Amino acid sequence: MDFSNPTIKKYLVRITGLVVLLWAVWWVSGQGYVKVRVDGSASGEVSYGFVQQNVKKGSSVKSSSGTVKKLLHRGTYEVLVTQNNKSFFALVRSGGFFGTKTINGTLAVEKSRTFVGDNPSSCMTYLETKLISYSCGDLAINIATHFPAVGKQSTYTQTNGTNGVPYAYVSGIVRTGEGTLALARIPVVAGSIASQTIYRLGDSSALTDGTRLEQLDAVTPYGIKANGRGFIVYNTSYNSIYRFDSSRVTGVHIVTDGPRTKDLLPFSIDAQGETIATTYATSQENKEPRTEVVISRGGKSMHFVFNQHFTTVVLCGTQKLCALSKDGVSIYGITKETKTPKPLYKISGVATIQQVDAGLLVFRLGSVLLFDVEKQSGYQVYSLGGYSLVSVQPAANGFLLGVSDYRHKKEALLVDLRSIDVSSIDKKVFELEKLPQIKDLTIYDKSILYSSAVPIVYDQAQHSFVYDPKALDGIQQIVDKRFKELGVDSSYTITNTSR
Repeated sequence: MDFSNPTIKKYLVRITGLVVLLWAVWWVSGQGYVKVRVDGSASGEVSYGFVQQNVKKGSSVKSSSGTVKKLLHRGTYEVLVTQNNKSFFALVRSGGFFGTKTINGTLAVEKSRTFVGDNPSSCMTYLETKLISYSCGDLAINIATHFPAVGKQSTYTQTNGTNGVPYAYVSGIVRTGEGTLALARIPVVAGSIASQTIYRLGDSSALTDGTRLEQLDAVTPYGIKANGRGFIVYNTSYNSIYRFDSSRVTGVHIVTDGPRTKDLLPFSIDAQGETIATTYATSQENKEPRTEVVISRGGKSMHFVFNQHFTTVVLCGTQKLCALSKDGVSIYGITKETKTPKPLYKISGVATIQQVDAGLLVFRLGSVLLFDVEKQSGYQVYSLGGYSLVSVQPAANGFLLGVSDYRHKKEALLVDLRSIDVSSIDKKVFELEKLPQIKDLTIYDKSILYSSAVPIVYDQAQHSFVYDPKALDGIQQIVDKRFKELGVDSSYTITNTSR
């Protein structure tokens, strides 16, 4: 080919120009602006983070303004705006051709938190004023009540060995419209009659005012789950499910289908009013994972099959399903007209989810989001800081967190969604514990107690060995100084139990 030929040169120029033009159109089609506008920001720097899903690439902008406009590649982004202990989170899909997608939000303050017990067991419930905890499925006599610190006596636990129902195995404890209820299985022991019984708990771990659930098989293990102002009980196969509006009335038997897919095992159950979601799945080791969710309501069922394994499945929002996998939490539409699950959107980097009265709790990247499934937005109600998440359970007006510090010591925190955080006491206690002068530290509500590694000396006047007074005074000064540096609220008291 003779490239010196004018005709050939002309065609090459045209082809090159067309390629450049097509590339430019392709590039422009993949670029769009996202404009974020938030209310509630104070003076100072605001951080805007943009993380693109699937590719998991992120960028951030810092500004003193409540509005930021950023050019992004076409895709779905997780937007997190933060300023001190205030935040706003939303999902947004950027367009192309330099179009602008605007999202509006309000920076909301994290919620208040209170230390309510040391070393809680795996199952926790907060009663009227106290925390109780126990190993899930254990005997009722082993339920521990967590008592507050008094004077130099740090918070402690006490089991109710005289519970009055010595052989009751606790299937679960839930909050309902009639108070806190426990479902217990009573075996045939020492002449007792086997039964499934609902008990009431006031502000102690004692089981009182038992009501037998005569509809249930007395020896079959059952679980219990709160549902509105009532509850549901279910066996491990999910073929015996009853809905109770109250423990005083006869339960309504819920008719559900089993899975249509072969070789699936019962995995989880959830309830939202008269709607029941039962989930069945292959084992985690199966190389061809399958999950089937059966939605039952009014004697009719819908079956949804997924070619993956979920770790948590809950009913959320309005006619929606929130399913957690290793890739994050995916939200699906499940209307009556839906024959296959309709993926709506997802949130990445999620460790666990928990449905509470106020919305969906999403645990991700060291924080807890309170997320509105319908609005696709929310905010951080709690940030873990240096703590590690151990467990989460619903509570009245909020939720309970089991966390561990860098010493692997477990604490129970009650997060109240009705009030904002004004002290960040958990973060300050975490820093206080790092002092080498502190051997051990416990906190319950407003009382902080610590012990010191202090040498023992002989006191001539008392004719006995005592902690070195000078060393104690020195440690007290160091701790008091750090206490003030951290800005701990004056409503908290700190006591050295070694004195």
